[in-house]
Amino acid sequence: MIEIVIAIGVLSIISIFAISTCRLLIINTTNRISTHKMNESIYGVSSEIKYNIQYDDLVNALKYENITMKYGDGFLYKLATIELLSSEVKAYEDKKLDIKLLNRGTYNEDKILDIKIEISYKGENIEKTVTKAPWMEYV
Repeated sequence: MIEIVIAIGVLSIISIFAISTCRLLIINTTNRISTHKMNESIYGVSSEIKYNIQYDDLVNALKYENITMKYGDGFLYKLATIELLSSEVKAYEDKKLDIKLLNRGTYNEDKILDIKIEISYKGENIEKTVTKAPWMEYV
């Protein structure tokens, strides 16, 4: 009888450990997937800024204010159809993409812009700094 009680106790401890481990693995996997999507989105936005937006348009858009956009799970698919330089006022603090002008200067007599891209989504923040020069439009 004592052996049965001890066996049930050991089995319950093992099952609690297995359930908590599986729960942590599921949470970790969803966090990694979310971080991966955010990294893909930052890469897409930085490529769009570097190669598809003209230097002067970018300077004019970032001259007075930052560009703020809504960010969500389907942002990467929407990136192909949205106007990146348009600013959305209804962006929430924990679900937004910010594009900020850090520095405007020259390097070897070429004009350059240093731009910071930041995504805030569900408590996670990822940021990247991009350098834009006029010659990138022709690549």
